[in-house]
Amino acid sequence: MVMKYILLVEDEEELVELLSIALKDSGYRVLTTPRAPQALMMCMNQKFDCIVLDIKLAQGTGDLIVDGIRKPKHLNEKTPVIITSGYLDQDLVRNIAGKIHGVVVKPFDTENLLQRIAVLCGK
Repeated sequence: MVMKYILLVEDEEELVELLSIALKDSGYRVLTTPRAPQALMMCMNQKFDCIVLDIKLAQGTGDLIVDGIRKPKHLNEKTPVIITSGYLDQDLVRNIAGKIHGVVVKPFDTENLLQRIAVLCGK
């Protein structure tokens, strides 16, 4: 079985640890970063099966990452993206609505997120 790659872009260390363990236990290969610029760089060099992305990061915002990867011929142009956030700006959500595959509001149920990822990854 081919291992699916997940990019987790999150700046809350405890949440990164929790989700990384849950994703690895579910059979995914997980790469993480807390910063938008690094996430964009990673997306240029690695094809992911799903990207889980906090909308508000200490360095940058998730919408910039979404806009960056949705360019024609980008390696992750069609990669499913799930946005996570404790606070959702409705204008921001409207601006990226057609470019993402789901929104999960913090705090969220980890099992629910894992199920969404499994569906998007075809697991």
